[in-house]
Amino acid sequence: MENQTLSIHRLVQAVQKDRMDHETRRHWAERVVRATDAAFPDHPQDVATWPQCLRYLDQVQACYTLIEDYAFLFSEAAAVLHRTGLYFLHHAFYALAEPL
Repeated sequence: MENQTLSIHRLVQAVQKDRMDHETRRHWAERVVRATDAAFPDHPQDVATWPQCLRYLDQVQACYTLIEDYAFLFSEAAAVLHRTGLYFLHHAFYALAEPL
């Protein structure tokens, strides 16, 4: 299977974000959280999933900010934070797990 990724320069991201109204930014933020939830492993306590969990930690941290900023209450937001918290607990990163 071929991996296809898209990378957008941070300045381009900032310009695009500034052009959006609040509702559009909220909509895209929700999509980011849902996509990250779908990508993050279901069983972070399983050692075999740890490399994949590690790969998504930056995205989950960004999602945490979005969840807080937009006060998201949908189940995928809670699920991705819960699973990431479990990953941190299994690595004894208690300070990182606590806010999640």
